[in-house]
Amino acid sequence: MEKNDVFDIFCTVVQMKEKEMRLYEKAVSSCKDSVGVQTFGMLRDSEREQIARIAEIQTTLKSGGASLDACRLYVPKSVDHKAFMKRIAAGRKKLDKACVDDLTAIELALSLENEAIGYLNGEKERTEAPGVMDFLENLASEERAHHAVLADLRFYYLDPEGWFLEKERAVLDGA
Repeated sequence: MEKNDVFDIFCTVVQMKEKEMRLYEKAVSSCKDSVGVQTFGMLRDSEREQIARIAEIQTTLKSGGASLDACRLYVPKSVDHKAFMKRIAAGRKKLDKACVDDLTAIELALSLENEAIGYLNGEKERTEAPGVMDFLENLASEERAHHAVLADLRFYYLDPEGWFLEKERAVLDGA
């Protein structure tokens, strides 16, 4: 795989990430529920960090200071969505219903994350450069983590009582 091919992939990925980041930013500013605000904010920040890391790798490659193995330097910051959602659940006594806009944002975000995962997996299959393959897998892994966070948030909005029971591991035995 040529460097130009990698730059094309980077450009496409950055465009996808910017689109996701704008959606999360808009959701943060319009969401009325604190859980949604915190979740969309965390996802927005994660996208921002990914864009910065990709730009750093691009700069390194453009300067000629590194080979495609520079992609191996990409260390994803994993999103521990279960711990994140459990922390949110711990402080909740009253569960709010989501407004339609929150659910619409979640559905659109799930679609964008799926699109990114599909693109990254397709590019990973096309490449033979191990560093680039690792890089694409790390990005796809982060996108899958974002998808899991969004699916969890969707569950929270559609069935808050069920979500709360699951996250708090509450039992219904009357004790």
